[in-house]
Amino acid sequence: MTRGMKILHDTAAAGGHPADPKSPLFSVEGLSVEFGPRRAPVRVLDDVSFAVGHNETVGLVGESGSGKTMSCMAALGLVEAQGGRRTSGTVRLGDTELSALSDRQMRQILGNRVGMIFQQPTRSLDPAFTVGDHIVETLRRHRRVDRRTARRRAVELLDRVRIANAERRLDDYPHQFSGGMCQRVMIAVALACDPELLIADEPTTALDVTVQARILALLREIREDTGISVVLVSHDLGVIAEVCDRVVVMYAGQVVERATVEDLFRWPLHPYTAGLMASIPHIGHVRIRRSRRLEAIPGRVPEPGAMPPDCRFHDRCPHYTADTCDAPPVLEPVAGGRGVRCHRAGTLSLEGVRTR
Repeated sequence: MTRGMKILHDTAAAGGHPADPKSPLFSVEGLSVEFGPRRAPVRVLDDVSFAVGHNETVGLVGESGSGKTMSCMAALGLVEAQGGRRTSGTVRLGDTELSALSDRQMRQILGNRVGMIFQQPTRSLDPAFTVGDHIVETLRRHRRVDRRTARRRAVELLDRVRIANAERRLDDYPHQFSGGMCQRVMIAVALACDPELLIADEPTTALDVTVQARILALLREIREDTGISVVLVSHDLGVIAEVCDRVVVMYAGQVVERATVEDLFRWPLHPYTAGLMASIPHIGHVRIRRSRRLEAIPGRVPEPGAMPPDCRFHDRCPHYTADTCDAPPVLEPVAGGRGVRCHRAGTLSLEGVRTR
């Protein structure tokens, strides 16, 4: 067993919130999605699997085009509206099999048991409605409360996400809020019905660094106070390191590595994960102490219709060998609950991150 295949600690030892592997709150197994005509389909997700435990934050990380957002949308039955179709896989939320539900039943799940925060909050809020309307209508649809009760709850939620003068600002419109404040409104909408699961898709991408830190602190605080589980989609390893317990690394529509945050950053097992780490100067607010210069990963993520027949990372991988990597790798379980999709994972010793 090489250094790269050793496991440091489990999540509990690292001080996180461990998931019960026997009963995760949210699980995705073998999820595949195709677009285009059935006679010539283009597969954009291939055998995606991950799980989220109770009171746990799991990060989906990878470059743009890796399939992070698509995985969440497909798990919640939202790709059909975009012309896609789920060809395999099961999705469970607690004891509910989501992949077996009708569209009407899924609408009862979304916004109620599952809250969502999208990218670009200023575009996610309808400019024709007040911020209060967004929260009130969510509550009235799922909780069947009267408007007065819903407005009172909306004020509480705006106050909860640190919007000053919440009662007065309830009747303001989205254009009267900054990007960071709009994101706080989106969080309030997502939390309106006390969901079990929160999916946050790049919640800090369009925000400046100071506002990003405040939003991340708010998400951590909400999880600590409510026990909610979170799926955090991000291309930013710093964000992942600051708020997540476990990480799912995606590349070209596949999961290529799964691990706890501590294990992943110290000893990555997949060359793509190591490449991501080698290309960033710091993790969160901590500058990395590394033995080599910053490096970029050459090339780009392949287009869905032009995936290599063997390892999808092979043309960008410095460790590719034709005799070893000439067949599609599968996601193999590794000791300590990790997983990696690489033929050479057992022989490589990849550099991780050491922080001061």
